[in-house]
Amino acid sequence: MPLEMTLSPFLKSNADSVSLKVGQTNFQLQRTNLHLFGGFHLRYLGFKICDCALYMKKVPSESSSGTISSNTVMDPEVSKELVIRYLQYIPRTAFQYQTRDSITRNGFLQENVEGHLNTFSQYYADVNHNDEFSLSYDAEEATSSLRLNGKLLGSIRSKPFSRAIFSVWFGEFPFMDTMKNALLSPIRSTHSK
Repeated sequence: MPLEMTLSPFLKSNADSVSLKVGQTNFQLQRTNLHLFGGFHLRYLGFKICDCALYMKKVPSESSSGTISSNTVMDPEVSKELVIRYLQYIPRTAFQYQTRDSITRNGFLQENVEGHLNTFSQYYADVNHNDEFSLSYDAEEATSSLRLNGKLLGSIRSKPFSRAIFSVWFGEFPFMDTMKNALLSPIRSTHSK
């Protein structure tokens, strides 16, 4: 079932700055040349962990519900951006462990990926409440970039690495199935009165 979102009333009236609220975060409907596709609010044991949004170039839906496949998102010929706003402290070592573990479980930890993964893991930083990681992939440049609060932490130019890094969220064995399914389903907006 698609995640239902509500337009924030104070943003609805400003046509230049339309956004959708996911959890506690207002995500812009468009970032550069990408459009908001799916969103998810993660709670674990009652704790608010993060809000996330998937941005993609317009892609044709692959089902009557408008969902797309994980293969479409992981395709190195498709530009995309995953934005995650954290709602509490998470140490960089947690990101490093989860990334390597997910890439390994998804079968992408091969020689042509491992060196890039070692470099990319050094880009991670501790995050605090309201910090925002952005993982983007530019298909024209074949480059995956990680930003923290808009500041570039580093980039890797490699199509196989792009597929591997996005497998953390969209692979056969993702970080969380519920998150994956929500991000692959288009947000259905309902207007507030």
